[in-house]
Amino acid sequence: MEQFLVKYFEKPNLILDLQKRFNYVMVAPAIIRVTQMLSLVQAVLLPHLLKQETLNKKDFENYFVFAFAWSFGGLFETEDR
Repeated sequence: MEQFLVKYFEKPNLILDLQKRFNYVMVAPAIIRVTQMLSLVQAVLLPHLLKQETLNKKDFENYFVFAFAWSFGGLFETEDR
């Protein structure tokens, strides 16, 4: 998961860019959005965990990006989504 955090958060400095360039319907601190993202990742991985399935790296990355998009982009104004 660390490599995805670097790829999607640290390298492009994405959180600051999102805060500056887009309008949010509701103001929420970044920590709330990160917590929401981790909760979404946990929720989508739970069925695989219960079945004791192993995910490949690409599937895990897809779940990570899905959770990221909804936790950060879900609060954008409609035209900014």
